[in-house]
Amino acid sequence: MQSTAKIAFVTLRDSYITDTDCYHDKSNARLVEGLNAIYPGLSFVTYQDATRRKSYNHKLVVQRLYVLPFVNTFLNGILKSLAVYRMLKRVEAEHDLLIIQYPFKTPFAPLFLSKPVICHICSNLLSASTNPAKYSGVVGLAARAYAQLLHFWNLIMFKRANVRVVANGSELAALYRKSRITAAVSSSVKASEIIPPGEIQRRKGPFNILFVGRPSLEKGFDILLDAVRKIPHEFDFRLVFVGFNREEFLGLHQDRPVDTSKMQFLGYIPFSERLFDIYRSSHVLVLPSRSEGTPRVLVEARAMGCPVVASNAGGIPDSIADGTDGMMFPTGDSSALAAILSELLANEDRRLELAINGIQRVRTMTLENFLNIFVRIIDEQLGINERQLHS
Repeated sequence: MQSTAKIAFVTLRDSYITDTDCYHDKSNARLVEGLNAIYPGLSFVTYQDATRRKSYNHKLVVQRLYVLPFVNTFLNGILKSLAVYRMLKRVEAEHDLLIIQYPFKTPFAPLFLSKPVICHICSNLLSASTNPAKYSGVVGLAARAYAQLLHFWNLIMFKRANVRVVANGSELAALYRKSRITAAVSSSVKASEIIPPGEIQRRKGPFNILFVGRPSLEKGFDILLDAVRKIPHEFDFRLVFVGFNREEFLGLHQDRPVDTSKMQFLGYIPFSERLFDIYRSSHVLVLPSRSEGTPRVLVEARAMGCPVVASNAGGIPDSIADGTDGMMFPTGDSSALAAILSELLANEDRRLELAINGIQRVRTMTLENFLNIFVRIIDEQLGINERQLHS
């Protein structure tokens, strides 16, 4: 059932915009498109980043498009607070409700909104700022101080009477527990895309260990590399990387030689059927992050029959039942990760068990489930009578 309510979706993610079209990350765009199907007057508010031309290939069609001043850092966001504030007030005047994704790079501007707002928190700046692999010394002190400042402003914003909050995972929900908050597992996978258990089969050839993301310390890329060095030599495996190419990888390891003979670099691949095929052909996905919300990649992989192994950082425990539909290890513990990978390499039955259980688990974590959370809160905020939610 469609609604005449006018909704504006303000994203923390940037877009590539031409004179006629807006291209955005497909995984995030699916949530926007789902809302647009129910609230046809939906508008999209985003940052323009011309460098995203090759990254974003999904054309997003909405009622209206608003372009915020380009903000590439939080410091830059503060400097452009007035311009962003003016844009948000204009958007507010023309809509009934705003959805704003956080961390918002101009944290002060939303404080002056009076109409209903839903704040969608995607990641934890406090835990990210304490990452010793990324921030240390004076830089670390500055990062933690700035994160505390943003947290303070968020506390004020999220407690406002006109605000409801959706948080990616219970860790974030607990952090802002004094607000009206709902914990959720972020997802972009439709129920119709989840493969049936019968399609999972034993796989021959090298054991493919898949990593999807940036080769950064925040994503625990160094932990993965350290872990595979500890896997017994008798096991035949291959590391498959999505998100960067071989040249980018070698550029990060100029100070020491790296053996890439067991590595396959597939470069950047957007959310697409091709990415789904890679999940389906992989034996396990590894996510060794030091800081996370509820990563969509964990849902995507399991939906395609690929078991997942992840650190217990942030909201990951909300997504995985350890030992049942995936496996977790203590954040930063490469030895524990190596032990889990060695177990799966040696025991195909155990890997298949995790794959089958993973498919069953993600049926509760579909895009439709995620969308329904927003629909319910929007209707509550606007006083719309209860509708039949999508399933």
